[in-house]
Amino acid sequence: MTRWIEPFNLLGVLALATLCGFQWQTNRSVNLEVHAMAIVRQELEVKLDERDRKIKGCAADLDSFRQQVTLAKTELEQTETRSSTTARAVAQAAHERDALKTSVADWAKAMTARDAELQAVGAQLRALAAERNDVVTKLNDLGEKYHQVVQTLNERTRQLNELAEKYEKARAP
Repeated sequence: MTRWIEPFNLLGVLALATLCGFQWQTNRSVNLEVHAMAIVRQELEVKLDERDRKIKGCAADLDSFRQQVTLAKTELEQTETRSSTTARAVAQAAHERDALKTSVADWAKAMTARDAELQAVGAQLRALAAERNDVVTKLNDLGEKYHQVVQTLNERTRQLNELAEKYEKARAP
């Protein structure tokens, strides 16, 4: 009885060896896959850590950018406020400049008119001065004639008085 079991034993051992070979091959491929997966897992962990660091850095950068955007927005609002204030001041200055230009133009016209009037008045004054000089000259000539007439009259009055004295003396006994 042992002899007929031997072939079964042999077949069982061969089957068991084949099964062990298949199992070893399966286990080997599974172990290789596990080992490959462990390597991939380690690589993924490194990548994940690197991504976590990048995410933390990006989050810090994002916070920094948010602060910078907030600061830039505040500065922009202040700049817009100053710009509008400056624009209003420039508009007001331009309006004042235009008003001053108009005033200067009016003043220049008035000065031109005044200068023309002054020249006309100056010409009239020169004419009046010339007339006055003529009148003064005539008055001086008349004064001289009057003086001569008065001297002549005084002389004649003196002569008349002398004659009257002589006549009185001659008439008086």
